Amino acid sequence: MSICEATAESPSTKIEDKINVNLSWTRPDNIPYPNVWKRLKLTSKTGRSYDVKIEDVTPDRYEEYLDFMFTNYDCEEPISKLIEISSDPESVAARRAVRRKILEQKISLMATLEDDQNKDKRPRIMGALILLVNSKHDPPIKYAGKKWTNWMNFVKYLRDDVDAFQLLNSDLCFDDFGLAVAPEYYGFDLGFHLFSCLLQMCKAFNIRGSLNEFTSFYSQTIPVRLGFILCKEVSYKEYKDENGKDVPMEGTLQCMMLKIAE
Repeated sequence: MSICEATAESPSTKIEDKINVNLSWTRPDNIPYPNVWKRLKLTSKTGRSYDVKIEDVTPDRYEEYLDFMFTNYDCEEPISKLIEISSDPESVAARRAVRRKILEQKISLMATLEDDQNKDKRPRIMGALILLVNSKHDPPIKYAGKKWTNWMNFVKYLRDDVDAFQLLNSDLCFDDFGLAVAPEYYGFDLGFHLFSCLLQMCKAFNIRGSLNEFTSFYSQTIPVRLGFILCKEVSYKEYKDENGKDVPMEGTLQCMMLKIAE
């Protein structure tokens, strides 16, 4: 059994007592839920066509969706792999618990195959983007797990002097909590298509923009194409692991903002 399989099956039963997610914004009733935000026809290098839709994830798929994020983000995303998040059961369980609470805002997205049915008679998940809306008055999210808490402190260091609410002149701001694509669908630009829905969602929910961090070279190409502006970046050479040791990481962590024209 791999580390990823082992940790996925054995989360702490008391992890909910160690984390705290208190997001005050709720999805307005006048926006249909679930909603399909985008339909795509994608073609593989072999010429096979896929009909894809990007839609809100619904409660009946939350556990499947969280499993997808664990497999394709916690175990595959470059930084998560490098700092070995999946080797720390408490970090894995805390991430899942925080994500589950965020899903309750009902704005996270999944890309699914319209013409494909899995064994449960539901369209297969190809990609996922966990979204949230932060309010200026919300308390900070509380994390748990040594490895994850240490990483999120580095993210906090990146964001410390970037005031999204002041920059947007608003009490609300979109954010994300992870983008993942199944490896068999790499090359379809699903990450770009998922993030592109933010443009439509900001207008639909009357939110002036989004502040996000991007961890890898590929993910950092997405916001540039969508008109994000760079607010701050820090070198990974500044990162220390949970024991204060250097980690051999190349590149930078970027904090970028999308502003919607009024």
